[in-house]
Amino acid sequence: MQQDIKILTHSWISYFLEAYNYALPYLIDSFIEFYGEEYRNYITETIKSIKLDFIINASALKVRNYPKFMKKDITNIRKYLEEVTRYLNTLKHKLPKEELDSIYIKFCSLDNPNKEYFYPKYQEMISNGFIASSFVDYQCNSRLNGIILPIITLGNIDLIHEINHIICTHIIALFNDFPILVEPFKSYEVVELINQLTALQITRIFESKKVSLLPKIEIPNYYNEKLRLVTDFYNRFEQIMKKVLITGDTNLLEASLGNDNLDYFYDLVEREYNSVWTPPHKLKQILGVNESMSEHLKNRSNIDYETFYNELESMGYRVRRIK
Repeated sequence: MQQDIKILTHSWISYFLEAYNYALPYLIDSFIEFYGEEYRNYITETIKSIKLDFIINASALKVRNYPKFMKKDITNIRKYLEEVTRYLNTLKHKLPKEELDSIYIKFCSLDNPNKEYFYPKYQEMISNGFIASSFVDYQCNSRLNGIILPIITLGNIDLIHEINHIICTHIIALFNDFPILVEPFKSYEVVELINQLTALQITRIFESKKVSLLPKIEIPNYYNEKLRLVTDFYNRFEQIMKKVLITGDTNLLEASLGNDNLDYFYDLVEREYNSVWTPPHKLKQILGVNESMSEHLKNRSNIDYETFYNELESMGYRVRRIK
């Protein structure tokens, strides 16, 4: 069992890493083309610093389009994954959670130098069965950027979605060596939908370069079904979005569009995010608050960054000043 799983993971991860290393300069250039040349150093350093770990995910059983080199082994792949799923399910009732996590990682990860960057507190992200997930942390006096990737069920858009999360997550200060992270929006749902819209644009740029990385996979993406909730907002304020995402400058967002408007927008999107169907009058409400934000933008005032930074420093924070 363990040997079969290792063969499977080793084959796919070797395939991915070879393609990823070749495509990396094109990935970096795609992000720079989207966000702007002035952010070249930040984008390049951040993407190159990302550490990868891999999982086997049960969703792989639903894949309709495998990498070419695996097509002849589809039956074996399905068999291995079914065995892995059954085996892990039997362990759930026999082992403490800590031991289950370590076995899951041991069975589903390739032994490679990146493994040393995988910290125990992220084991829960694997055992909870995320399709793919990213994290930003502060370890050993430096920023840690990591992505947990599922083998087989990964497409270009999924990888770029997670890379963009890391690009757009900023450590603005440290408090007792604990990172103060900032994401651009105060709503999880809006963060994910705006990130997906951005990732779709960057993916189009990347794929226009005709660089082979990952095959297209046929697994529905829930985010794509809900993008219309934020598309008008994104299109109206795209230039502001780009700057806010790449710099973490939430003050620019709030000063430009208005706190009350943003809070109302978040509330509307969150309500509809989990609904089966969004009626036209709800979309009209979203368009209405977008209009209010456009009006606010016309009359916005300048932001007093120096006062903001000074206040943070007076509270004991170490601040990264946004230029």
